[in-house]
Amino acid sequence: MPLRLDAPVESVVTDLERYIPARMHEAHVPGLSIALVREAKIVWARGFGEKSVYRHEPVTPETVFEAASLGKPITAYAALKLRDAGLLQLDAPMDSYLSQPYLGDSSYAREVTIRRVLSHTSGLSNNLFWKNTTIHFEPGTKFSYSGVGFAYLQIVIESVTGKSFEDFMQENVLEPLGMASSSYSPPQGIRARMADGYFPVLGLQLPLPALHHYSRPNAASTLVSTPSDLARFMIELMEPRQMSAKATAEMLTQQVTVSDCVAWGLGIGLQHGPAGRAFWHWGSNPGYKSFMLGYPDHKAGVVIMTNGSDGLDIVDDIAQRALGGPACGYWRDVTFISR
Repeated sequence: MPLRLDAPVESVVTDLERYIPARMHEAHVPGLSIALVREAKIVWARGFGEKSVYRHEPVTPETVFEAASLGKPITAYAALKLRDAGLLQLDAPMDSYLSQPYLGDSSYAREVTIRRVLSHTSGLSNNLFWKNTTIHFEPGTKFSYSGVGFAYLQIVIESVTGKSFEDFMQENVLEPLGMASSSYSPPQGIRARMADGYFPVLGLQLPLPALHHYSRPNAASTLVSTPSDLARFMIELMEPRQMSAKATAEMLTQQVTVSDCVAWGLGIGLQHGPAGRAFWHWGSNPGYKSFMLGYPDHKAGVVIMTNGSDGLDIVDDIAQRALGGPACGYWRDVTFISR
C-alpha cells in the first residue's frame, strides 16, 4: 500500500469507515475505537461496533478499553521524568533504590538496571502470575520481552517517590498530558465506561473477566484508556511539552536489535520503513487487543483498541490502512520467557 501520511484526512477517514466494519466482521471483533493523529493533533476519533454485545451498547470515542502493555511505554516515560528530576539513574542497579533487595542473591542482580528493563534486556521473564525474580541470562546480552521487569520498576518508582504507583502516574504523567480516561487502577467513573472483553466460541461472543477489577495496579498490564488519551501520549513523544526533548529522543533511540525489522528503544518498539523511523507498541489482555503506531518525523500516527480476543488479527492492517506502507514484524518478532 502506498504511504498515506500526506493524503487528505477526509479521504483516509472515508476509506477507514468502509474498511473497519468489514475487517471487524471477518475477525469476529465486537467493538473497536480509533484515533488518528496528523500534524501532532488528533484529527479524527471514532467508535465502531458494540462495547457490550448483550446490552447492544455502541462503542464511542469515550469508551474505555484495557490497554494492557500499552502502559509500559508510559511507565518508561515516567522513569525518564524521574531521571531528569535526579531521582533515578538509568544505569544504576535497580535494587540500589530499595531497602530490601527484590532480586535476592542472584549473581546478576546488580546488572539489572532501569535501562535494561526498559529495553527488555534484563533477563527477567514475562510471567506475572507470581513474584518471579529468576534472571534467565546475563543482563544486557540479548532481548527478551519482560513484564516482570516493569512490575519491578513500579516498585522502584514507588520507593523513590514515596507515592503509590497510581497516584504518582496520575499526578505526574496522566493528568499533565490530559489523559483523563486513563488509569492503572481505575475508579468507578472510568469502569462505568469500560467495554466488555469477548472471546468468540462457536459463533458466540463470550464475555471474559476483566482485569480492570483488580485493585492492585501493575505497570506491565493494568492500564485502561481510550485511543484519544493514548494519542495524547503519542503526541507528547512527537512534540514534548511535559518532558525534555532530549529525554523523549532517548526513548526513541535504539538500545537493542530484535530482528531484521524491529528494534527496541527505552520502553517502546522501533522500526524503519519507507516513511522513515516509527515507534509502536501493542497491548494484549484476554478479550482486549490494542496497537499504536507513530511516525515522529511526520508527526502522524494512529491508536486502535478492540474488545475482541482476535483483535490483533486486524489492528496492524487498520494501522497500515490509516498511515500506509508495508507492515513490519511488530509483536510477531518479539520473544519472551514465560516461566
